[in-house]
Amino acid sequence: MSTHLKPGWNMTPPQRRAFWRMWSAAMRHQGWNILPFSAQNDKRHEVLLQCGVTSASAKNIDATAGFDRVKKRLEELAGVVHVERPDSGERRRILWIISQTRTDLHHAGYSPSAVETILYTRFKIIPGASTITDLETPELAQLLFTLRARLKIWRQWQALLSIFRELLLRLALCHAWPAPARLAMSRNAPSTALASSLNTLCNAVSTDIPQPSAALFFPG
Repeated sequence: MSTHLKPGWNMTPPQRRAFWRMWSAAMRHQGWNILPFSAQNDKRHEVLLQCGVTSASAKNIDATAGFDRVKKRLEELAGVVHVERPDSGERRRILWIISQTRTDLHHAGYSPSAVETILYTRFKIIPGASTITDLETPELAQLLFTLRARLKIWRQWQALLSIFRELLLRLALCHAWPAPARLAMSRNAPSTALASSLNTLCNAVSTDIPQPSAALFFPG
């Protein structure tokens, strides 16, 4: 996630807003809201120290595991009964990034069937029987690493293919220009020859030089 952070803060803007809402709910539930302002600050610093936050300052709550710990503690102080697993926050973040990476793969032209093959062969995800959310957290992290690697390699391949096409275009232009004698015959000779060479090049790239399948370059 790439969310703009306020200078001096480690939490994202939505996390900051959630923190102050949870802190207000915790104060009301504990009866701390009737304390003087300085005493309320002392209580907050005490809670943050218990959660391992550096300098007991809300600005130092990091946006990942630190926020998860503080959120859990504040909800406990507010009387919220927790039924989630301890690493639920981490899992939500990984699942969100996996979803974004799959979208990026799709937009980059990577075959959806190749992704399904990875899920089935490497992570035993069977459509209709199991889903990604059934994976344990270390497996989710490994899946994210695998998909990111596929995206990186696929983009590199697309970049190389683009360079190759550009080289073919330049070569075609170098050899397609007509001789001077033919230039004198028609003012349209250069553009006609160029159009013909470009048409030939496009046909060659699209038929004689097909893109390899994902399974060839990225075996699951």
